[in-house]
Amino acid sequence: MKPVETFLLRGLAAQRDVIQLNSFSTAFLGAAMMQAMLLGLQAPHRFWLALGRAGERRALAAPPLQLPSPRPAMPRLAAPPVAGSGDDLTQLVGINPALAQSLKDCGITRFDQIANLDTDAVNRINSQHRGFRRLCHHHDLIGQAKARLAPSHAS
Repeated sequence: MKPVETFLLRGLAAQRDVIQLNSFSTAFLGAAMMQAMLLGLQAPHRFWLALGRAGERRALAAPPLQLPSPRPAMPRLAAPPVAGSGDDLTQLVGINPALAQSLKDCGITRFDQIANLDTDAVNRINSQHRGFRRLCHHHDLIGQAKARLAPSHAS
C-alpha cells in the first residue's frame, strides 16, 4: 500500500468517526432534552412549592447585609511635618515621587524617620502599599537613610 493511500484511508476513517460521534452526541442531547421536558412538565407544582418554602426559611435566617469595609486610612507613623522641614525622599533608590508623597501623607518626611522604621511600621506601610516591605529589603531603604545621616552626625 502506498503512503498516499494509507493517508487517504486514515483520513476517511477519521471522518467517519467524527460523523458517528456527532450523531451519537445529537441523539444523546435530544434524549436528555426530552427527559428534562417531561420532568419539567410533570413536577412544576411541587418544584415551585419547595422553592417557596426554601425561600421562606432563608428569608427568616438571612444575616444582615454587610457591605465591604472601605480601605483603612493610611496610618500616621510620626508627628505632622513642620513646614519647610523634610528631606527629598526620592534621593533614596527605590522611592519614586508617588511613594514619597504617600510617605509624607503618613508623616514620614525625613531620612531619620526612615532610618528608625521598625518591622511593625514597615508592615503598617506595607498594608497600604503592597510591596513596600519587599522594596524596603531589596533596596535597603533603612540602610540608605542611615548612610545619608552618617555624614551629618560626624560634623
